[in-house]
Amino acid sequence: MRGKKVAIVGVGGTGSYLLDHLAKTCVDQIHLYDDDDFNTHNAYRAPGVPTREELNELMSKVDYYYRRYSGFHKGIVPHKVRVKPDNFSELDDMDMVFICVDSVSARNQIAGYLMEKGKPFIDSGMGLEKAND
Repeated sequence: MRGKKVAIVGVGGTGSYLLDHLAKTCVDQIHLYDDDDFNTHNAYRAPGVPTREELNELMSKVDYYYRRYSGFHKGIVPHKVRVKPDNFSELDDMDMVFICVDSVSARNQIAGYLMEKGKPFIDSGMGLEKAND
C-alpha cells in the first residue's frame, strides 16, 4: 500500500467505513469523491459520532471526513464532485478505485471506464432493485 493512491467514489454508508479502515494503513493518498452534504439523515451510517456542532455546520461529506481523518492520515484529498463521464479522467492516476455509490447506472458507467483503462477497482454495490412492490 505504501506509495499507492486510492480513490473512494462515494463516502456514504459503505465508503465512509472503507475510509475508516484505509486511513489506518500506509497508503500514500486517499482521494474522496462525493458531492453530497453531511447531515443528520446520513450521519447515522457514518463511523464514529459527529458532534451537534458538526451537524449544524452543513458541510460536505468530503470536507467532514477530511476534517475527521486528516489528523490521523496526512494523505486525504477531498473532491466535492460527482464522478461522471466528463471527469472520469480524474481516476486515471489512481492505483485502486473503490466504487461506493448507490446508483446502479453510475456504478456501471464508472466500472466500464475503469475496465476500458485497465484500472483495478472494487464495486461495492449489490445492484438490487425493488419491482412490483
